[in-house]
Amino acid sequence: MSRGAFFIKMILRTTSKLSLSVLVILLACHGTWAQSLKIRKLIVDNEMVLLARNTLPCPLVVTAKSDTFSVDTRILILPDSLEKKIAGFPKGNLTDSTDINKYVSFSAKLGDPNARHDKSFRYQLPFEKKKSYELIQGFKGKFSHSSTRSKYALDFKMPIGEPVTAARDGVVCWIDQKFNEGGNDRSLINKANRVVIYHDDGTLASYVHIRHEGALVEVGDVVERGDLVALSGNVGFSTTPHLHFVVRSGEVAVKIKFKETGKLKSGRYYQRED
Repeated sequence: MSRGAFFIKMILRTTSKLSLSVLVILLACHGTWAQSLKIRKLIVDNEMVLLARNTLPCPLVVTAKSDTFSVDTRILILPDSLEKKIAGFPKGNLTDSTDINKYVSFSAKLGDPNARHDKSFRYQLPFEKKKSYELIQGFKGKFSHSSTRSKYALDFKMPIGEPVTAARDGVVCWIDQKFNEGGNDRSLINKANRVVIYHDDGTLASYVHIRHEGALVEVGDVVERGDLVALSGNVGFSTTPHLHFVVRSGEVAVKIKFKETGKLKSGRYYQRED
């Protein structure tokens, strides 16, 4: 499947582009995916307009806040090359050279909170054919699967360096592979390497704790179910080498089913059949 064919399956987007001959200044944005969000300041007549463009192949939710200008907006920016207005306010004493970052803060989160998971879809176990691994923590596991982000996550015990495969067709929209430290320490929770794949129903699959520099794909790659995406590891908040796999709608984990088996139970070994 080509990347173009994948995006034909996406919901039609209605973002409009502003075409203005004005001064443009790149603004700062904070957060994990901030570098993928391009924000510009436009001064048009007596109004300051802020535009955003998402350069990732999946949605971002952008938040702009300012007490000075009474700005508090949260807007979904779809994956395309167009810009979307996220805020506008009277220019007042602001000039073209004003550093708007002193007055407005920006952040971004990955995914569409309105995505509707296809409950009928059957995923493939995220490892190679005929391989068998123990499920060491399943849905709503008491150790670390209690939050809305992880309540339907699965932890498969894997030696470091084992091949991780795509559980569903999609496009790679995010990769973290720079971290190299792991252990039973919650301060490492935000230092878990991962590959994130965007599906045609708008959900995102995260393959987490991969090895340092262990990604086998790049952002923008279209993958099919069963394709190699990473090598397993033990990086981040992890008590033992394993693969943490979860599918989310926005920031919320969704319950999934697999082709090979019914309900998965901790302590049992599971094997991918095809």
